[in-house]
Parts: sequence; structure tokens; C-alpha cells
Amino acid sequence: MIGRGAQVLPDEIEPITAYLASSARRGPPRTVAATTAESQSGAEANAVLARRCQRCHDLERATTPPTSGDWSTAIDRMITLGATVTAAEQRTLIDYLTSLKQ
Repeated sequence: MIGRGAQVLPDEIEPITAYLASSARRGPPRTVAATTAESQSGAEANAVLARRCQRCHDLERATTPPTSGDWSTAIDRMITLGATVTAAEQRTLIDYLTSLKQ
């Protein structure tokens, strides 16, 4: 939205992103759940998706595997296009997105 001219204050980004992420879901929410550690990493990955990916993409688009199936390359491409993702967030996203059943 910001990239397309929306006037949003920095402290409004996270609440708006969380709202859009929760209202944009199509079908049941995707989660990683089996152990507590996986649940925590899934929650962390969802937070990164909301903060970083869903600034430009809806949840369905952000979690649709790239044609190549290589999330690392896809995320690297988003970084070259201006996405700000730390190395730790990138690892979290790659692990989480790779684990999703499409």
C-alpha cells in the first residue's frame, strides 16, 4: 500500500498489516503445528510474513511457491526489489515457506 502511495505513519504499519493479514485469509489459516518449537517458529514466521512480505503481497501470494520452487532465490529477488529482510528473517521465511503444504 505504501509503495502505491498510501499515507501511513510508521507506527500504523504493524496494526494495519496484522488487520489485513487476518482479514485476507482465504480458507483455514495455515499453521505449522506439531511441537511447541514448531508452533513458536510458525508464529515467528507469520509475524515476519506480516511485517515484511504482506507490505506488498496478500497472504495467498506471499505463500504461493515460486515456479522454481526455490524460496531462497525468490526472497533474494524481493530483497533486490527493496524488501528489507534480515538474514535471520530470511532463514525463518525459507524454512517456514518450504514446510507449507500447497
